Amino acid sequence: MSNPVIVDLSHWNSVYSFEDMKAAGTVGVIHKATEGSTYEDPDYAEPRGQALAAGLEWASYHFLRAGNIEDQMHNYLSTVQPSDGERLCLDYENIPGEDVPDLDDLCGAVEILRREVPTCPVAIYSGHLIKQDLGEAYDTLLASCSLWIAHYGVEEPTWPTDTWPKWDVWQYTDVEFVDGVSEPCDGDRFNGDERGVRQWFNAYAAVPVPELPVVTVDITAPEGVLVIVTINGGQA
Repeated sequence: MSNPVIVDLSHWNSVYSFEDMKAAGTVGVIHKATEGSTYEDPDYAEPRGQALAAGLEWASYHFLRAGNIEDQMHNYLSTVQPSDGERLCLDYENIPGEDVPDLDDLCGAVEILRREVPTCPVAIYSGHLIKQDLGEAYDTLLASCSLWIAHYGVEEPTWPTDTWPKWDVWQYTDVEFVDGVSEPCDGDRFNGDERGVRQWFNAYAAVPVPELPVVTVDITAPEGVLVIVTINGGQA
C-alpha cells in the first residue's frame, strides 16, 4: 500500500527517513511550526531541510489560539520565514477546557498573513468547529483561502459548502501507517492530481511537464511537386 499523498507532522512524530516517505508515494509534508503567541515546534527547522532535500514539497501550520492575533502571526512568520509562494496554514480547532478561537480571530489571522506575505497562499484547517461557526453562511475572506478539512471514519467528508464549493485537502485519519515514520500519523488526501498538489504547496512550484512522444516523418518529393502536410486533421 502506498503512502498518503500528504502527511502532516509535528514534533510528536518520529521521522526516520524522508527519502523512504517520498519513495512510497508521499508528495508533500505539512509540519506544525507554532502555537499561540510564543510556542515554536522544536523540530520544525531541521525536518524542513531534510524533506526538501528528499524532493518533498513543504508547508507549515500555526495552531490558532483565542486573542492576541498580531502576536500569534508574528510568532508564526518569524519562525517559518516563508519563501514566495509557500503555503501557510491556520489550524482552527478547539481544545476542551481552553479558550476557543472564533471567526474574528481566524479572519484577523488571514488578513495579517495577506498583509505581511501577500505572495503566500493561505489554507484553513478545521473540522467540526468551522462547520459549527460558519454553518450555511458565506464568508468572502475565508472563501479566498484553501480548505483543509478534517473528518474521520467516512467515505467522503462534509464541509461548509456555501463558503467552499470543494475541499482541497482532506485529513481522513490520524492513524495512518507511513513509510519513513516510526508510528502512525495523520494521513491526508488531495482533491486533484500531482501537478495540482505541488502547486498547492507552492504557487511558484516548478512542475515538470511530461515528455510527449515524438513522431518523425521523412518526405521525399520530386522537384516542382507541392507537398501539403496535415496533422490530426489540420494543415501543418
